[in-house]
Amino acid sequence: MVWPNPARSGVRVAGAVPGQLVQVLDAQGRVVLQQTVQNDAPLELTLPAELARGLYLVRCGGQSSRLMLE
Repeated sequence: MVWPNPARSGVRVAGAVPGQLVQVLDAQGRVVLQQTVQNDAPLELTLPAELARGLYLVRCGGQSSRLMLE
């Protein structure tokens, strides 16, 4: 689960387990941000300020969610 969606500067990712890698990918499949989950609390990601508005993919383990950046 990823929220808020659409987002502006950051998102939270829930449902990941400690040690899992969370990646944010752009429309061309390039990793623009990645972070490892440290505990059972939702992971808070601060999105890079230079990211363009548009559609991104948040991937964690075998699951992925669309993220709209406004």
